[in-house]
Amino acid sequence: MSAVREADLRAEAEAAWTRVARRRHLPPGPSLSLLATVVLVGVATLTGVGARFAVLFDGRSWALTAVFLADVGLAVLLLGVPFTLWRAARSRARAAVEAARGRRHATRCPRCGAPLLARDVDAVGARACGACDATLLEAGGLLIHDNEAPRWRALRWEAAAEARLGPAPSEPAVASAALSPVLWLGAVVVCLGALWSTGALVGGAVGLPPRAMEAPLGFEREVPHHGRAHAQPFGDAALPAGPTTRPRAPAWVGTQALARRGSGPHHQLAVVVRLDPPRAFVVFADGDSDWVRRRDLLAPEIAVGDEVEVFDGDDYRVAEVVERVGPALRVRDADGAERWTSASRWRVRRDARHLRGEGLESEIPPGAWVESRVGDGVYRPGLAVGSREDGLRVAGSDGGERWVPSDDVRPQDLAPGVRVWIDGWREPALVSARIGHALAVVGADGARGWTALSRVRRP
Repeated sequence: MSAVREADLRAEAEAAWTRVARRRHLPPGPSLSLLATVVLVGVATLTGVGARFAVLFDGRSWALTAVFLADVGLAVLLLGVPFTLWRAARSRARAAVEAARGRRHATRCPRCGAPLLARDVDAVGARACGACDATLLEAGGLLIHDNEAPRWRALRWEAAAEARLGPAPSEPAVASAALSPVLWLGAVVVCLGALWSTGALVGGAVGLPPRAMEAPLGFEREVPHHGRAHAQPFGDAALPAGPTTRPRAPAWVGTQALARRGSGPHHQLAVVVRLDPPRAFVVFADGDSDWVRRRDLLAPEIAVGDEVEVFDGDDYRVAEVVERVGPALRVRDADGAERWTSASRWRVRRDARHLRGEGLESEIPPGAWVESRVGDGVYRPGLAVGSREDGLRVAGSDGGERWVPSDDVRPQDLAPGVRVWIDGWREPALVSARIGHALAVVGADGARGWTALSRVRRP
């Protein structure tokens, strides 16, 4: 007979009950481990997506609250439901063990099948079979034939527990399916979709486009989508910036906005041509381009009476908007002089005088987009802002204002495929796409880049 202590017999029997009961009511250990990994990674992903939405909706407390509540609720469901199902299955396993132990049953020798005298359920120790003289071990309500090898004893304990538990019920199959890692991987995807839908819903409630409006090669959008955009102060001016007078909102490809220049409070007309949230790549009206933060974009609201700053060749001077035709402005200087200028020459402070909500759009008459002769056979783009019998008043995209004879004006044709010369480039380039004043160009060597109407000319 093996010299096994009573404490060891009791531990072996309890381990057998636990293994058999969990095998019946719970998925295998590796499956549960994979389930835990899927759930934890899913919750971490939800948290990351929620944090990204928090950046996108910076400054809009109600949208942040909606996304936060949705994120927390989905994370709690993703963690709580499988944990609750696991606890319920484990409780059923324990209840099944207690019920099996409490059922009365005929005690027989596991070796010869001879009937044995029943003993107390909590009896522990060795006993002999009177029929075959075999040494038996009893613990935890189980009875097995003795064996020197612990591994074989463990298998015999489990076989005895299986016999005491009886036929397997149908609930375990349902529990295993409910705790399947594949099922909860799908639940993670559904939760991410629900969180994205929540973000889209609260974003769409403030007038955001349903999708980014990309401009592929060969696409032309002369009048860009006027979206509402966000901006924030910057500080390259002598006076500190006050509260912004224009609304703020996310950026979308194709949106025209007042984008922040440098680190001060000044913004210039720009077009968003690429997104890497929370940043946007913009092309300014003067041809420069840069990455800016979403909150550094102001809505392109320019109305009559607004205060702007116009470049006069030496410095920027404060002026008042008297008239507007698209990006071209007629401004009045401090001394009362009026002149036309283009978006490449004017900028605004974030706190400049402006009636919030006014000047988001400006009608551009049909045929106003023109090209005018500025030298021997050289044409530059601009906007016709006035006319008389012998010609047109053109606000050039480079900021100049001039009267041009009718014979020296032609309709603007800067669509994809047109060859242009760019200020500062040694060779001509082809226009591959256009978004408002922004032109995507391809050089003779295949190099790609962005420029603006203010820097191009055509023979």
